[in-house]
Amino acid sequence: MFKPLTLGLSVAVVAAITGGYLFTQSDDLVKVAGQGVTDNSVAIATESYSAEQLSVMSPDTLIDMQKDALAAAREDSSRETDLTSVNGRPEFVSPAEWLILNSVSAQNENPDTELLRLVNLIRFNKRLELWQKETDPQQREALADAVLSLIPARVVNQDMSKEKAQSLQYRVLSSVLNDPAELRKRAGEEAARIGVQFGFDQASS
Repeated sequence: MFKPLTLGLSVAVVAAITGGYLFTQSDDLVKVAGQGVTDNSVAIATESYSAEQLSVMSPDTLIDMQKDALAAAREDSSRETDLTSVNGRPEFVSPAEWLILNSVSAQNENPDTELLRLVNLIRFNKRLELWQKETDPQQREALADAVLSLIPARVVNQDMSKEKAQSLQYRVLSSVLNDPAELRKRAGEEAARIGVQFGFDQASS
């Protein structure tokens, strides 16, 4: 394992993983569980770093790497399905995160499957983070759609209960839709994608 203070932001990643979650600033952290992926097309980073190389980097450099990964997650947000394979570090995963995800997945009896699951989950959580932080209405709407597109896979993977998924769907939609009729219509459509009927009381709770 990495020394707690040598990898800067990776401390947050380690703490998040040990709690059963992946790194994100979001309150909507999703537990690691299950599998179920449907598509694969993602930019793979060309740079690779060892734990020793990362351990001597400055905190500012590590923070910049995290920011670059989050920017790559924004670029990737138009893709509407989970990845089906991981052949290298996706650009939306920072070098520190990549080392940690590989370390965690190596402890599983199916490390490749576990790594894929972790990568897809961190991808989803970063979309949540981007959506929550976005202030531009047009960009926020696009990110809302990006989050919504991956929620059904989280339910299939048992990463998220249907109840929590429906509540999240409603909150995301409420952030970009002001018309009550349109909100109810879209909420019903999204709820159907996770196999439930839309109920206002449940979704808004």
